[in-house]
Amino acid sequence: MKVLKLIFFFLFILKNSATGQIVTPSLDASVLSLMPASAGWRDETNFNGSFESFAETDLEGNESTASDVSYMVSSKLLYNLYQESFSSTTTVDKKYSSGFSNLNEKSKNAKTKFNVAMGFGQPLAGNAHRFFVGVSYSAGRIDEEKSTSSTSYQCKEGAERTTSYGYTYCLEWELKTEAGASNTINVIESGLGLGISYNLWQLLYVSYGVQQTTTNNGEAFFTSGDASQNYRFLGNTWLDKFYGFSIKSTKPGVPKFRLEMSYIQSPSA
Repeated sequence: MKVLKLIFFFLFILKNSATGQIVTPSLDASVLSLMPASAGWRDETNFNGSFESFAETDLEGNESTASDVSYMVSSKLLYNLYQESFSSTTTVDKKYSSGFSNLNEKSKNAKTKFNVAMGFGQPLAGNAHRFFVGVSYSAGRIDEEKSTSSTSYQCKEGAERTTSYGYTYCLEWELKTEAGASNTINVIESGLGLGISYNLWQLLYVSYGVQQTTTNNGEAFFTSGDASQNYRFLGNTWLDKFYGFSIKSTKPGVPKFRLEMSYIQSPSA
C-alpha cells in the first residue's frame, strides 16, 4: 500500500507540474524566474533562444498559424550582482469554419522582463552568498483584432409560423451572427517586482516577494462605410504576493536536485 501511495504521489506531481520559479531557478536554464531574487542562485552564464511555428488547415481550406520567438540570458554582472533578461513574441492567426467565423482570432503578444538580484551575507557551502534581494521590471503589449459583429436570434428560414390575435409568430428560431467593422485593440502592460530569497541551511531556501502589474485604459474606433463605433476598455492594477521554500543541491560533482513548494496570492477581478 505504501508503494502504491508513493506512485500516486509522483503521478500527481507530474500531472500538476508548473514552471513558476519563485525561490530558486529551474534546473532548465531556459525557464525564467518569476521572482527576481531567484536569479542570484544560478550557477553559470547561459543564453537560450527558441523559435516555434504551428500551422493547420481545416476541411474548408481555412489555414491557421501560430508562432513564438523567445530568448533568455542569465549572467553574473559583478561579484554579487546577477541578472536575467527575457523576451518573447507570440503571433496567432486562427481561422474557424464558416459557421464560426465570428470566433476568428488575430493577435500579437510581446513580453519583456528583467530580473536583477544582489547577493549579501556570509556564504554557505555551495553558494557564494547567504541571501539575495532582487527587483524586476516587465513590459508587454497585446495587439488584438476586435470586431463589432452582433449575434441575435432570427426566425429560421422556412420555419413554420402561426398567427394569433393579428400577429404572426415564428415557431423555430436560430442564432445568427452579422459581421461588422473591425480594428486592432492595443493593451499595454507593465510590472514591477521585489523579492528576497534566503538560504537557511546548505540545502533549504525560503522566499517572499510582491509584484504589481498595471494595464492601461484604451479606446479604438471601428469604421465600416459611413458608420463608426467607439470601443473603450478599462485598465487595472493589482498586487500579487509570492511565498515558497525550496530544497536544492548545487555541490560541484554531485547530481543536481531541486524541489520547490510555492504559493501565489492574487486578488480576484
